[in-house]
Amino acid sequence: MVDLSKNNTDTTKYLNIGEPNSNQIAYVNGHVALTYTNGVKCGTGTMTTRILFMCDEKAKDTSPSDHFKIGDCEHHFTWTTSAACPLKDATTPAPVSVGNITCRVTNPRTGYVFDLSRLKSLTTGWSVKEDNEHLYEFNVCAPLVNSACGTADKNMGVCQSQISGTNKYNAGNVVSNLWYDDGVVIQSFSGGAPCHNNQFNRSTTVSFICNDHHGIGRPVFQSETDDCTYYIAWMTDLVCEIDAKCTVDVGSTTLDLSPLSRVTDKVVSSTYDNSSFYLSVCSPLTPVAGLLCPTGAGVCQVIPGNNNMQISLGKPGAHPIWDSVTKAIVLVYVNGSQCDSNRAKNFTSKIIFKCGTDARSSPMFVSKDGCEFTFTWDVPQACLSVVTPAPPTVNVCGYNDPITGQNYDFTQLKKSTPYEVKDDSTGSVYLVNMCGNVTGPDIPLNCSSSMVCRKSDAVSFGTPSQYSALKEGESIKFTYGQGGICQESKKAESHILFQCDPGNLGTPEFLTGFGCDIELLWRTSIACAWIVNPCRAIIDGHLYDLSLLSKSTGAWSVVDSKKNTYFFNVCSALKGGYLGDGCQRGAIACRKSSSGVVESLGSASATKDMYIDATSGKLVLEYGEGSPACSKGRSDNTPARTRITFTCGNTLGFPQFVENAANEVSCIFEFTWETSLACKVKRSSVVMTTAGIVTDPRSGSVVNLTAIWNTSYTVTDNYELNLGGNTPHCVSGVVCLKAGDQKYRLLGDVSKATFYMEDDRLEAVYTTEEQCTGEHSKENVTSIIQFVCSNSDQAPQILHNSSDCLFVFSWETKQACVQLNVIIPSVSSTTVKPSSGGGTGDNTGGTKDASTAQKSGGGGLSSSTVVGVVATFLSAIILCILLVVFHKKERRDACFARIQDLYSRRGRREYSQLPAGDMNDIFGEEDEVITVEDASGGPASTSPLREDDSIVNVTSKPASYHDDSDEELLA
Repeated sequence: MVDLSKNNTDTTKYLNIGEPNSNQIAYVNGHVALTYTNGVKCGTGTMTTRILFMCDEKAKDTSPSDHFKIGDCEHHFTWTTSAACPLKDATTPAPVSVGNITCRVTNPRTGYVFDLSRLKSLTTGWSVKEDNEHLYEFNVCAPLVNSACGTADKNMGVCQSQISGTNKYNAGNVVSNLWYDDGVVIQSFSGGAPCHNNQFNRSTTVSFICNDHHGIGRPVFQSETDDCTYYIAWMTDLVCEIDAKCTVDVGSTTLDLSPLSRVTDKVVSSTYDNSSFYLSVCSPLTPVAGLLCPTGAGVCQVIPGNNNMQISLGKPGAHPIWDSVTKAIVLVYVNGSQCDSNRAKNFTSKIIFKCGTDARSSPMFVSKDGCEFTFTWDVPQACLSVVTPAPPTVNVCGYNDPITGQNYDFTQLKKSTPYEVKDDSTGSVYLVNMCGNVTGPDIPLNCSSSMVCRKSDAVSFGTPSQYSALKEGESIKFTYGQGGICQESKKAESHILFQCDPGNLGTPEFLTGFGCDIELLWRTSIACAWIVNPCRAIIDGHLYDLSLLSKSTGAWSVVDSKKNTYFFNVCSALKGGYLGDGCQRGAIACRKSSSGVVESLGSASATKDMYIDATSGKLVLEYGEGSPACSKGRSDNTPARTRITFTCGNTLGFPQFVENAANEVSCIFEFTWETSLACKVKRSSVVMTTAGIVTDPRSGSVVNLTAIWNTSYTVTDNYELNLGGNTPHCVSGVVCLKAGDQKYRLLGDVSKATFYMEDDRLEAVYTTEEQCTGEHSKENVTSIIQFVCSNSDQAPQILHNSSDCLFVFSWETKQACVQLNVIIPSVSSTTVKPSSGGGTGDNTGGTKDASTAQKSGGGGLSSSTVVGVVATFLSAIILCILLVVFHKKERRDACFARIQDLYSRRGRREYSQLPAGDMNDIFGEEDEVITVEDASGGPASTSPLREDDSIVNVTSKPASYHDDSDEELLA
């Protein structure tokens, strides 16, 4: 143990808290435990350390965590890892036809895919000799061709022939796929020619074994058994699993990127060659239908046209490193496809992970420099912060992550009677309650003020007033202190370690501890961090992006003709614990019948299918693994599926339910959605309406940079930045470089600016007239500024300098936070026609000046009278509308918050989804018509707002569509 608070010269800085011993591995309460003993002296004994290993099939490259002490002499850690999971027996695959043989196999524990397609031969097989007696010829994943046995047997996989004779035998047919057994990939050939007087049939087993020093390697004959089975071994790097480390140590802190490797591969769009990129973290890309990226690629470029060329930009292998200058994690992928600009090199990729608070962010393409592609990604996993326990609080039922902002609400775990947790080693039973004291019948009196209590002697193991919480890795630990007196004058305390289990709410189980300190383990879906499935797909070379329809809270809802209400989300599970027991956690869609029954219609964890329907040509998103919502009897248990069919439209649109008899038979719940987000995405520039105000016409997102528009900044003493083009030493310069004494170089011209908005993040591109040199001589010097939403204003930073040709800056500022401008059309824009009775105004609504009206006689109203009447009439209408709109308290609060936010100019969280609260404002209720303005109606624009300026114009229809608030959802 290292005491970081002490100097290196202090002899007590390093303490021995345990050494290996002969009996250090044990099985305790269902977990493997490793114990080190005989550390330094303490109390009446010596220091001991115990590590409790917990199984998680997906946990790779993890470290011990959750440290706590029991007494003065015992240290405890927990370690969640796939290495602690029981080994599974391999099963030989079932026979398949030759035409269906595949050449890929997956490690079931890690998900890593091995591909031996390179070993398949269409001309000649592989050969290996057995002591100069026999020659074995075989193929991999396909029948053998052009062998000594001829071609009469179309299923033959192995040919055995005598080297000095003429006998030839079928030594096994191709009858099964590759299979995986404890680190070895195996190809089996069986059903060959008879041997030993027809007692057996010849068979061959080829074992592919990892050796990353042999390249693809060569086969070697091993042995023959009495039943005519021939064993061949093949050492090759094709079956070496890349187990890249996904953590980096920064001082005493470990930053872990592995949570990013467990989500679906990210899709990045860019203007470079109109390409799109698929990106994975610390592991190869997951094979998906329609995407044939080279095997093992961690980053794949898809170039539209040219048969949608797919190029590997590098394979994972190197460990991430920490860049102390930029305060970022850098991950490099190497050995991609052959570089187009230098045939002697291969493509490489560099991913720069910077600290960001949005757990739902996506990577961004930065540049291509020769053979290297650079991407950036702002993620919470790259943040350096000292995590300290939350102070004691009366809210004993939640935890708010200070980095991601995610709130974990554990109220669903509360019960009317306490949970009972048994320590099998001692027989002790502990009573546990969430969100309050232990209550219920037959509860010992002394336990009534405790969160955790030992049943046998009513000793309290912690009270609500002494609650604290902290997050360690991906686990959340609650600590309850100041329990009852235990072991002389010590007070007992308890720890509950919450770990993610997406499947259920779970119950607590005893983990470790004795005496005055115990630790419980609670696997529950409530402890799962936000995971938003990517809502992008490249189909036929076009990028479709539905991410704006994915809601961070709440749900989309539709009512059918039978008064059933459907709640669903897009690409992400429904949020909130108020969904009820029938709507399973992790559900993508649920139905609440008119009688109140709630059922799940699809799971967000199920395989997502996003495809173009071959008949209609429309974009379809489909999820399965719902509950049997259509069952009519015991034999009918078809799981429900949710299908959303998107069509290209001019607005954001809203969903509608499709009532179809065929769907009822197949238990498919189908929705249609006409939306601009289903149109083929081409990255196009966004509009700057006024200096410093940029609007995205697709989503109505607005970024207002006016507060920093004409302010000059200096970056690393070399670069001058001024968004208005007023840098001190460069005319029209947004970016100006000090190239030497009294010499300055223009890197970005304000008159050559283009703005892009990706995932509500603004990127400004400034070019110049100066041409680059070398291999980039056909390009112009360009600067890119990537604006990042932050809670505070920080100075811009240089992120990338590519061959003195491309300069990339990152600027974290609250001015970059996106706002959705929402305007309720004023009734003052309505044309009011003067009355035709008793006056001289014509019935066509023509306009006459005041003098003409007066001369016409007949008691016509004067202009001042008309103005007064109209003003009074409009005032009454406006007052009525205000009363209708703001009769609900939540609307009044929302309006006040919006006005307060406008004047305080506080940074707002950047969303890649539409927040539920804002959606209620956008779509409204009943017959309200609300318009999201485009660039021409920005807050700083003086031009009038016109009806044809809107990009989203949705009229809510009663009993057809409604966007529920969190409180109303499934109430």
